[in-house]
Amino acid sequence: MTATRIALADFCQIVQGGRHKLSGNDFVEHGFPAYGAGGMNGLLPAFEFEEAAVVLSSIGARCGKCFYVDGKWSSLANTQVIRPDPEKADCRFLWHQLNDESRWPRSGTGQPFIKPSDVKRHLVHLPSLDEQRRIADILDKADTLRTKRRESLVQLDRLTQSIFVEMFGDPVANPKQYPTFPLSALVEPERGITYGIVQRGEDCEEGIPVLRIRDLADEEIDIAKLKRTSPEVSAQYRRTILRGGEIAISIRGTVGRCCIVTSALAGGNVSREIALVPLQSRVSPVFVQQVIRSTSVQRLIADDVKGVAQSGINLEDLRQLRVVQPPAEEIEAFEARAAVVARLLRDVRSGIAKLTQLTTTLQHRAFQGAL
Repeated sequence: MTATRIALADFCQIVQGGRHKLSGNDFVEHGFPAYGAGGMNGLLPAFEFEEAAVVLSSIGARCGKCFYVDGKWSSLANTQVIRPDPEKADCRFLWHQLNDESRWPRSGTGQPFIKPSDVKRHLVHLPSLDEQRRIADILDKADTLRTKRRESLVQLDRLTQSIFVEMFGDPVANPKQYPTFPLSALVEPERGITYGIVQRGEDCEEGIPVLRIRDLADEEIDIAKLKRTSPEVSAQYRRTILRGGEIAISIRGTVGRCCIVTSALAGGNVSREIALVPLQSRVSPVFVQQVIRSTSVQRLIADDVKGVAQSGINLEDLRQLRVVQPPAEEIEAFEARAAVVARLLRDVRSGIAKLTQLTTTLQHRAFQGAL
């Protein structure tokens, strides 16, 4: 099959987003979607466009991320709006092709951005319109499958907390009157609860893996994606060198995220935005993690947040956090049920990874004219 590589400016109208200077201050409860550098940010009382288009995030760490939009909508700052001629291009096909951060040339150092001129000159694969629609349908189906798997992942993640509440109740209200202890009483005395020292600017290409706040967003940490620091920097604070089995909690910025450190992370370290909770061997990390993740405990943590420019919680407040302690046999029963969910989560993640690989292969073939 033959196809053409053509510059976006040859078949698209490309305009700067946010021309009406609207922002979050203008959002309303009911209105038309407004798209910024992070996607759909809110609703506005009026719309700017009434057609399908691709919104390109053009400033910031995620510049190059693209969003497919249709219907009545508006653009916000830090975006480029790409409006293809519907007689020459299928917008869904174009979005599938452009939504790849690695393909976009970046300018700037501290704050990367994509030049409007680079957007206009950007070359894309453009077969016949019928062929574009056929390919878009295939990629849409693959994307739908991945979306459904991700939704399953979210539901399974919530299931563990539901099982916890079913068995033990609200850990703050403590309806079953279990004994409670401060979190500090459950940790290894020689290590205690402390935070890391690794900070921005201390990264290196190869070295010691470092946990940061964004790494705590997922239940399973991808070691390959972790930032790294030098062994010399890591050795400056040995108490936060990871062994496996600890709980890592974010204490700055997005406060309250937590995960269990796996043995695969042993030898790594944590950033200064992360508190490390090295539990005693008799204490269940799975149970304590669910205590911290519960709605009521997250609310207590939020109440302790201080600061404006850089919000966070004090270690002393974290140390005094009360943790219920049911009988050991009840915790063991919970761990067994949580382990079943964890296995299901691993299976779903594995399925998502395979679907992602398949989609990547389909996209590569499609945009090389081989699908």
